[in-house]
Amino acid sequence: MKYRVALNNLAKAVLVLFLVTFSISILVRWLPGDPIEILMPFATEEGRAALRAELGLDINVVQYYFSWLFDLLRGDFGVWYASTGDGGGVPVRSMLAVALPRSLLIMLYTMVVSIVFAVPLGIFLAYRAETRTDKTISNVLFAVSSIPSFAIGLALAFVVGVQLDLLPVIGYVPFAENPSEHFRSLVMPVVSLSIGLIATFSRLLRVDMIATLREDFVTMASSKGLSNMWILWRHVLRPSSSTLMTSAALQMGALIGGAVVIETVFALNGFGMLLTTAIATRQYLAIQSLVALIAVAYIVFNFIVDVLYAVVDPRVRGGRG
Repeated sequence: MKYRVALNNLAKAVLVLFLVTFSISILVRWLPGDPIEILMPFATEEGRAALRAELGLDINVVQYYFSWLFDLLRGDFGVWYASTGDGGGVPVRSMLAVALPRSLLIMLYTMVVSIVFAVPLGIFLAYRAETRTDKTISNVLFAVSSIPSFAIGLALAFVVGVQLDLLPVIGYVPFAENPSEHFRSLVMPVVSLSIGLIATFSRLLRVDMIATLREDFVTMASSKGLSNMWILWRHVLRPSSSTLMTSAALQMGALIGGAVVIETVFALNGFGMLLTTAIATRQYLAIQSLVALIAVAYIVFNFIVDVLYAVVDPRVRGGRG
C-alpha cells in the first residue's frame, strides 16, 4: 500500500513537471518580438540562422521541448546569450551557481525567522482567543500582512540604512568572505520578507490551535492538572501545525522567484533577478530551465511537508488524519 502511494505521488510529480515545463515552452514562443533581434541585433544572416536553430525556433514546439528536456536531464541548462554580433554567451549553470545560493540563503533565513516569531505569537493569540488583546493583535497582523514586502524594504533601507546608517543598504557579502558582514547585508532583506509571513503564519496557527483546544484529549490533559503552557506546546501545537507547514512549503517555493523586488531594492542579484532579466531579454533556454527549477522546488517542499505531517500529527500515522 505504501509503495502504491509513493508511486502515485511520484507520477503526480512527473505530470506536474511535464505540464509546467511544456506550457513554458509554448508560452515563451508567444512573447512579443523576435528574440533573435534582441539577442543578436548586429549579427549576420548566417549567425541569426544558426542561433534560431540553436534555440529550436526552426522546429515545432514538441521536438524542441524534448530536445531541451534531454539537455536539462544531463545538467545542461542552456546558454545565456550576450547581445553581441558573435552570438557568444555564458552557460546558465555558471550564473545559477552565483544567484541560486543567495536566494536559497535568503529563503532559509526568512523562513527560520518567520517561524521562530510566528509560532509563539500564534500560541499566545490562541490562548487569549476572543479577548481584547487577541482582537487588537489580530487586527494589527491583518494590516501588516497587506503591506507589500518591497514597501517595507524601501522603508527599512531609508530609515535604517540611510538615516541611521546601521546596516548596508545594497550588496551581498558571502558567508565565507566575512560572516559578520554576511548577516548584516541580509538583515533588511530578510526582515522585509519575514514581516508579512509572520503575520500570515501566526494567524493560521491561531485558527488551528483554537480548533484543537476544543478536542477531548485537551480536556483530559487539563483534568490531569497539566499546566497551560505544557498543554499548548506539548499537546496542542503539533496537531495544529498542518496548515502552517503547508503554507510554509508554498511560501518557500514562491520565495525562489518571488523575491524579485526585494533583490532589486537591495541589489542582491539572486535567482529572482536572474529570472526577470531572462524574461526581459528573451533568454528562452534560461527561462525554461529556471522555471523548471521553481517547479521542482515546489514539489520537493511539498514532499517534505507530506513527510512531516506524519511526524507532527500522530493521527496521520494512524491513518485517521
